[in-house]
Amino acid sequence: MENDVDDNNDDEQDDDDDDDDDDGVKEEKGRPKQNLGKTGYIRWGVEEEEEEEEEEEEEEEEEEEEEEEEEEEEEKEKEEEEEEEEEEEEEEEEKKRYMME
Repeated sequence: MENDVDDNNDDEQDDDDDDDDDDGVKEEKGRPKQNLGKTGYIRWGVEEEEEEEEEEEEEEEEEEEEEEEEEEEEEKEKEEEEEEEEEEEEEEEEKKRYMME
């Protein structure tokens, strides 16, 4: 009979140890109740999303800067090619003049 009484007490203690109420709000010792929702995160998820957005923005800015640098390099190369072509044309003209004399 004593065992039966102990078993009943164990069941009651198990019920008391259950921190999850029917309303889905979890209770931690020493902390007030917080509705953790489906994910279990309160503010963490929002901060994480903001950090991800900031990282994406930084990546986009870096990509834009790289594209601008590439465009500048292409422009410089074009200018150099044009200068070389002009120099070649001038040299050819000088050769023609020399040959004519």
